[in-house]
Amino acid sequence: MNFRDYQQLALRTEMSTYDDVAERILMKNRLRLLHGIYINSEIKELEDAINNSDQINIMEEVGDCAWYINLMNDYFKVIEKKTINLDYVIEKPANLQNLTIIKQKGALIEDNFKKVVYYNKFLDIDKNFIEPLQELYNEFRNQFGDIWEIALLRNIEKLKKRYPDKYTDDKANNRNL
Repeated sequence: MNFRDYQQLALRTEMSTYDDVAERILMKNRLRLLHGIYINSEIKELEDAINNSDQINIMEEVGDCAWYINLMNDYFKVIEKKTINLDYVIEKPANLQNLTIIKQKGALIEDNFKKVVYYNKFLDIDKNFIEPLQELYNEFRNQFGDIWEIALLRNIEKLKKRYPDKYTDDKANNRNL
């Protein structure tokens, strides 16, 4: 099959309208769950920084990932009245070369978001979001425990400089930090 034929046949399976998807995202303020998708791009950037032995960028990407974990956790705390345990940390030696669990949990959260929003599938919040988010948080603490708090501080310093008062599209689009 050539790609032109494939395109015609494949496009017939695309949703004809995304109104239902938009409605599912907006119901119960699920827009903030989009952060479950965005964290995966940060995890990829973190992996690149590790592969390049870029210690400065590792610190920045750990902070960026923490920011997304925080936003997802806040969504569940506010909307679902559930939250991860920030005090729980599994003790094991850090291994910066192994992001397997981090990548798996990030992908799982992203996939579950897709199931809820795009396929309108009911998923158990605890099993499909809170537990993987808890495991993702724990693994970040385990992998980056020695730089975790410094990464959080530097991330907040960067955000304060970038958005001194609050987020604006203009400051996001015209940033140099």
